[in-house]
Amino acid sequence: MLVQEGNHVAEHSLYPDRIGHTGADRMVGAGFFTSDEIPVLIRVAVGVIGLGMLILIGVAIKDRISKAKGEHFEGVDK
Repeated sequence: MLVQEGNHVAEHSLYPDRIGHTGADRMVGAGFFTSDEIPVLIRVAVGVIGLGMLILIGVAIKDRISKAKGEHFEGVDK
């Protein structure tokens, strides 16, 4: 739904402060990864580092869960 606001027409949304923004603009970091002002190499490096950190955290959680299955304590309910 379009709403006339002042001298321009904006898209009406549930978020009045975000009138006219698309769904991609609402994603975290969308401005960083789509900006033409930031060199492509920097954007790729940040993405790779972030993905690597997520993988590292996932592997650490998986490892801890697998080790917890092998722990047996007397008098403790699991």
